[in-house]
Amino acid sequence: MTSEADTFLSVEVNMKRAVVILVLLGLWCGGSGLAQTPKNGARWEYAEFTFGATMTSFSVIWTAGDSLVTVMKDQQQGRPDVIRMFGLRENPKALVQAVLNALGEQGWELVTVLGPPPSGGSKTYYFKRRI
Repeated sequence: MTSEADTFLSVEVNMKRAVVILVLLGLWCGGSGLAQTPKNGARWEYAEFTFGATMTSFSVIWTAGDSLVTVMKDQQQGRPDVIRMFGLRENPKALVQAVLNALGEQGWELVTVLGPPPSGGSKTYYFKRRI
């Protein structure tokens, strides 16, 4: 006949064994690939595009590799610079979406977007592309 203490101890030992087995299984299945380089030799280039706007002005910052391009102007003067910077074919109504489409055509994949904060401000888009 087993007591409550023996039953509790048995359950505790079995739980510890289960945790150890799960950890070892996780390391065996997935952990070995963490330090390896991709077999296909994939290398990535990363970039960020930040867009901030007010009623009268906007700012655009594009950072990729060793290059940094910044446009900070009023709405009228800045649009042509951004259109030239990203090689847009026309004067789009939705400038940010046109820039995102142009970057996609150049092989950039959107990874994540941060912002704007609740009080307003800029939004930053992070990209990567295979090199």
